[in-house]
Amino acid sequence: MTVAELEEDNFSIGVIPHTWEETIFAVKNPGDIVNLEFDVLGKYVERIMQGKASDSGVISNG
Repeated sequence: MTVAELEEDNFSIGVIPHTWEETIFAVKNPGDIVNLEFDVLGKYVERIMQGKASDSGVISNG
C-alpha cells in the first residue's frame, strides 16, 4: 500500500493486486473505517526534513 495523494483532511492509496487479494480492501468502500499502522521511521524522516528533529527524539547532525 502506498499513499498516492495526500490532502489536508484525506488521502488516497495505491494497492498492488496481491495486497488487494490478500486483505479486506476488496470489500471496503470509501469512508469505511480501517486500522492503519504507519512506519515510524517515515515519521522521523518527515520531522527531520521539517527541522523538527528535537521534537521526535531523533538527533540530527545537520
